[in-house]
Amino acid sequence: MGKCTALGVASMVREGACENELSIDDSVKLMEEAIDNAQSEAQKACAQGCICSGKGMPVGPPVCYQFHLGEKLFHRWVLTVTFDGDCECPEPPVAPGPKTEITGIRPGSLRTVIESLPEKPIGNGRCQLVKRRDTPGGGWSIGCAGTCARKGARCPRNPQMWMNADGTVGLRCACG
Repeated sequence: MGKCTALGVASMVREGACENELSIDDSVKLMEEAIDNAQSEAQKACAQGCICSGKGMPVGPPVCYQFHLGEKLFHRWVLTVTFDGDCECPEPPVAPGPKTEITGIRPGSLRTVIESLPEKPIGNGRCQLVKRRDTPGGGWSIGCAGTCARKGARCPRNPQMWMNADGTVGLRCACG
């Protein structure tokens, strides 16, 4: 997170002298383009994947400059805007990894929990929750598998289970 600020400029050329006023539609287009340009420039201050979110304000009114191109008279409207914002970054995604504990399992959701587990330990192979095909009907159950860091400790075959006050269940694999 951080600040993102920049100036943006937009212009449009029309035939005739500056006495021709800028229409409301052209004013809106000029303002939108200047804000887009300022925000694009401010975006460069943010880390990749982050968005510069804020607002643009005109530095002053649009300015008109007259010029000739050959025999014709033209005018150019120029508007400068400052964009002031903050870099907004999404939370980094949580990398899938070994689960040593699952809490808040609601009745009827055990199948979904089992489906989310690997069949073998992943990552560093530490003691973690896995799914096992060891029921008589060939269905899946939850077990523990992997190694323990402490010498002499072993990963239990079955996870510890507890009931929470809200009626949900928790499972944990812990080296013993």
